[in-house]
Amino acid sequence: MRKYGFENFCIEIVETNPKDLNVAEVKYISEMTPQYNMTKGGDGRSGPISEEHKRKIGNTNRGENCSSETREKISKALKGRSKSKNHRKKISKTLKGQKRSPMSEETKKKIGDAMRGKNLGPMSEEHKKKISESLQRK
Repeated sequence: MRKYGFENFCIEIVETNPKDLNVAEVKYISEMTPQYNMTKGGDGRSGPISEEHKRKIGNTNRGENCSSETREKISKALKGRSKSKNHRKKISKTLKGQKRSPMSEETKKKIGDAMRGKNLGPMSEEHKKKISESLQRK
């Protein structure tokens, strides 16, 4: 209606039960086959998305970075969330068998610097001994 103008359409009330409106919309569109409808109606889009439309969706926000304020809000909203057992299993299954590429010395240094000073919890004497031995082998 926005594209062709409201004055070019005739609006009639054909259904009044709010529970059945989506079903009725799909029914009327399929029976009347109007040339203006791009979808089957009802609860939003039904049918394949064209490659051009996919490209437009993909390009919409590409190259735009969030402000530091927005990043902070997203971070705050996601903190404290835990993944369900099922979700963790799916992640585990996906990652099993994948080989990681070797880390550069620069990356190792960055990780080391980030972890330095972090309290990783109490360590048993046996654990400390294993760490010490592994570091002596290098």
